[in-house]
Amino acid sequence: MTRISPAEAFSILGKWRDNKSQLHINLMSPGAQAGIHLSGSFGAQVLGDAGGRGWGRILACSLAEERISLSLDSGGQDTIRDLALRGASFECGQPAHSEFFPESAEAVRCSYLFAKLANGSWVLLLEPLA
Repeated sequence: MTRISPAEAFSILGKWRDNKSQLHINLMSPGAQAGIHLSGSFGAQVLGDAGGRGWGRILACSLAEERISLSLDSGGQDTIRDLALRGASFECGQPAHSEFFPESAEAVRCSYLFAKLANGSWVLLLEPLA
């Protein structure tokens, strides 16, 4: 995992928005206990009390406002989530290079951006690599 600045994080988010990248998005509520399980050529499942998860994409992001808007398909229903990221800490990388993921993640080809919000919530966005 590599710690990055908000400007670097929003640069990644902007690239994903511009490319209309399909992302696996995991939202976790404050204080929830969770683990990440990765499997197959690409798959991610959050184990625990999730605030939302599924495939989606970034609709909008603003470094000036430190906000993102996500379209999230959770169980066949698209929902829009607006997230304030002011005060968040960011990390990015690939599972094979990260303590955040189990060693079995070496076969998983994706990149990720992890944001821990000031209120204890967190957001994990995973992009499959071609």
